[in-house]
Amino acid sequence: MVERNTQIDIVLPFYNDSDKVWSKVLYEYMRQEGSSDRQVVGEERYRDWENLKYWFRAVEKNCKWVNKVYLVVANESQIPKWLDTSYEKLKVVLHRDYIPSELLPTFNIMTIENYFCKLPGLANNYVYCNDDYFFLNETTADMFFKNNKPVYKDTQTELKKLDASGVDGTFYQCLNNGMDLQQKILGDKAHWYALDHLPVSHKKDFELEILDKYYDEFINANNKSRFRDKNNLSMHVFLCLYKDMKKYYKFNNYANSCYVTITKDTDFNEFKDRQMVCFNDTQRLDRKDFYKVKKRMMDFMESKFPNKSKFEKEENMYKCEALEEFSLSRFKEITNLVRANQEKNKEGWIYKGDTFECKKDLAHYLDGENSYNKSFIKAEELIPEVSVVSQTPVEELKKVTETKVETAIYKTTKKKRTKKNKYEF
Repeated sequence: MVERNTQIDIVLPFYNDSDKVWSKVLYEYMRQEGSSDRQVVGEERYRDWENLKYWFRAVEKNCKWVNKVYLVVANESQIPKWLDTSYEKLKVVLHRDYIPSELLPTFNIMTIENYFCKLPGLANNYVYCNDDYFFLNETTADMFFKNNKPVYKDTQTELKKLDASGVDGTFYQCLNNGMDLQQKILGDKAHWYALDHLPVSHKKDFELEILDKYYDEFINANNKSRFRDKNNLSMHVFLCLYKDMKKYYKFNNYANSCYVTITKDTDFNEFKDRQMVCFNDTQRLDRKDFYKVKKRMMDFMESKFPNKSKFEKEENMYKCEALEEFSLSRFKEITNLVRANQEKNKEGWIYKGDTFECKKDLAHYLDGENSYNKSFIKAEELIPEVSVVSQTPVEELKKVTETKVETAIYKTTKKKRTKKNKYEF
């Protein structure tokens, strides 16, 4: 068995734009903050590319070295319905389980990532990814850690403040704040290192040490707003400290990787042979072009990763009850058959009151989508309850102004199917 201190986890923060419960909270806080900063309220920061399942497929295929993936979400309603949270290589962690309570709720990636080192059960070696970082081809563990040290390319430059007046000013000021903390810790030995928008290696024990020693600096930097602002600290400061303190292994692990700003003309196939690519959504992609480009990206991802991963649920089963007697040529496709009358048990036949389980296509066929246009059963979809790593009881979200927003918790739900209604999936 691999020792825990040499295992490598991946940490992935995720915002699910299809979750209307959390979106309601998000937009209410946006209204309260009243920010016009594109980096805070720009639609490109939240719109859904629906490619998370391809991200997981890429990890399964091209990151054989990964121990577990930690998916970090705000609350239960943010967990994608298709995700198999019982899979042994997946841990879902909620914000309240590792971020100081005084900073919640938060929509600020700076806050969310600064406290990754406090994720419960996280391996000491971890790789931080965003959901727009894709492992398009095979990667190896020594691209990220070697001799138990994080791997970085050497990009040392003069410690010089960045111009925070432009369109990326908020982000640049967060980096400047990191430089200030870096200089406070190391003085004249501090240097600046270029930031690559690609998967990056981290050491939990080192970051815990820094976070605990400079706890007030991190808290004060992040308690001013629920969204990114110019007071925040970027976790890039950890990477710079690793390098200045010689706690890393020097190697250009990004030699065959790149960053791509998506535009209406982006040809995703140009990057099919790269190891890692960040396909970054920015204001350069207009709303009117978004859906066409999204379709092209989905087609590209489907061509690269057509096979479902173990991170995805198996197809949900349907529990069915027979409304009348009928013969069934697909009898072998049903499971958990319970006879209403033990004397009526001829194989290949279903009798009124019998119950059984089957997959969606057969359930729909028997429930009206047949040449008879007749329902022979009533069916209920079985949706498994989502499991998360949460250390605390499930709670309702707090009131947002006068609006009470209920936490959506995915539990087994029953969907009545009738021949007059179309199925909703």
